[in-house]
Amino acid sequence: MQTKNLLITILKHKWLIVTLRPLSWLYTAIVACRNFLYDRGILKTLHFNECKIISIGNISVGGTGKTPAVSTLARSLMESGIRVAILSRGYRRKGNETVLVSDGQNVLASPERSGDEPYLLATNLPGVPVAVESDRIKGARFLIQRFNPRVILLDDGFQHRRLARDIDIVLFDTSIPPHLCTVLPSGIFREGWHSLKRADMIWLTRTDQSECLSFYRDKIQTITSVPIIQTQMAPVFLASRDQPHIPMAQIQQKRVLLFSGIGNPLSFQHLLENASVVVADHIQYPDHHNYTPKDLNLIRERAQTLHVDYIITTEKDFVKLPLFIVEHIPLLYLHIELAMKMSLASLLNV
Repeated sequence: MQTKNLLITILKHKWLIVTLRPLSWLYTAIVACRNFLYDRGILKTLHFNECKIISIGNISVGGTGKTPAVSTLARSLMESGIRVAILSRGYRRKGNETVLVSDGQNVLASPERSGDEPYLLATNLPGVPVAVESDRIKGARFLIQRFNPRVILLDDGFQHRRLARDIDIVLFDTSIPPHLCTVLPSGIFREGWHSLKRADMIWLTRTDQSECLSFYRDKIQTITSVPIIQTQMAPVFLASRDQPHIPMAQIQQKRVLLFSGIGNPLSFQHLLENASVVVADHIQYPDHHNYTPKDLNLIRERAQTLHVDYIITTEKDFVKLPLFIVEHIPLLYLHIELAMKMSLASLLNV
């Protein structure tokens, strides 16, 4: 999210962290009060007996790898013969009605109507219905009545307490510097460390990019005894409008221009640099950015000035681009997946 990038920039100044801390205490108290009311049953939750609800969420703002995680989990369940559907709130989409992004056979909505991440999930997961609805209970009812899934994956659902879930998976980005692990606005946490007690499983993400992996594992183990799974983002292949699968080896030692509008742009850059790509520049935009003609002209001019061999963006950004051509410089996107060594269906007992 844009909030995350802005906060990371601001919180490089330690005096600002100290100044903002009282606001963090107030925010923490409000969140804790809300959670207390749900934990005690004063605020009611709704359970669906027709299917299992599995939430994939986090406790920090910005990109922790939720979209690759949802995609990996959906594919694993589907390969195990389990009917699965995905429910998202469709962040920054146009409109607020229930939108069926995919019926499992066809993609039915644009990125503008559905949001970029649900559209990407729908595109990459044939056979999996995808819907967006900010009212998660209404959205779950819609999917159950329409598709009768055995499992609904609730995208970014950890803070949404009104819809009860059978399994809460929390992603924790281990590339975050520890000094940012406090509650907003003096850090980037949506709620405090203690909230991890609600989780049924914790997936550590970007473990290959972390300098503090042991610290985070030890910290989490003092809070909860639930399973902790290490994962990392893996660049799988590249693609363009005309070529659906380009091997990573094709761009080794090539000079490239990157552009992205995601929650963790440095992770995207890190993946390509580790693949022996020469990054000439990386133009970074806010998360979920909608590209304008001015943006595209800047990218085109920068690519030509830097004499790069390729322009590379994320798959999430690529789906929102209009027909965008830079003469003699191919535009590619990077397809990534969440790598872990286990059967998720058996691990989750679904």
